[in-house]
Amino acid sequence: MTYPPILFTTSTRDDRVHPAHARKMVGKMLDMGIPGVAYYENIEGGHGGAADNTQRAFMSTLAWSFLWKLFGPPPRRPGVAARLKALLGPAGSSPMLEMSLLTGAAVLVGVAVMRGLKK
Repeated sequence: MTYPPILFTTSTRDDRVHPAHARKMVGKMLDMGIPGVAYYENIEGGHGGAADNTQRAFMSTLAWSFLWKLFGPPPRRPGVAARLKALLGPAGSSPMLEMSLLTGAAVLVGVAVMRGLKK
């Protein structure tokens, strides 16, 4: 049987789903010789996998990096490149810079939403 590449993430302090479940699954897949198995265990956090916004941003970056390596950069969005070029000159036409800015904006929006939920 073939499996697609997979990223398992868990938290040592998860009080709902014990991290041993993820550890066992990863171990089983590695024992079976399945390629493309990645694993990350945060030693802090809880059921959500992160203890604070910095860790949430790291976990998002980890997931996006995994997808980037798997599928390559996302398709370029028309208009974004032109706006970046206008702002930054020729350096603004980099797909990596474009993705970084879009991901950074998404993280900032996520942080703002989380702060709003805490109030």
